[in-house]
Amino acid sequence: MERAGSNPFCLVYASNEPHGPHKQGAFTTQEVVVPPSWVDTEATRKNLAGYYTDIELMDKEVGRIIETLKKNNQYENTLFIFASDHGSGAFAKWSCYEAGLQIPFYCTLAR
Repeated sequence: MERAGSNPFCLVYASNEPHGPHKQGAFTTQEVVVPPSWVDTEATRKNLAGYYTDIELMDKEVGRIIETLKKNNQYENTLFIFASDHGSGAFAKWSCYEAGLQIPFYCTLAR
């Protein structure tokens, strides 16, 4: 991210994470905690492990963007907005349950 001059810029990063099909590997089915209101099956655990893996990947992606902004002395001059959609596809999206109504949103001006 090399910039010439001081003109404003807009960077939109649209990650596909944590949408399915989920990746696997960062979490095992034994590690995940299944909410008490969910059906605790191997399929549920595999879905949650993949979902949590995707969230971790997205977190690392956002971290790399922030690191790049800092490295190029742009972080202090950046309005940073993070938004995602309604949680996991299992027991959340397309529902009016609490998990389907929570939307991650973060906004900061680094100054």
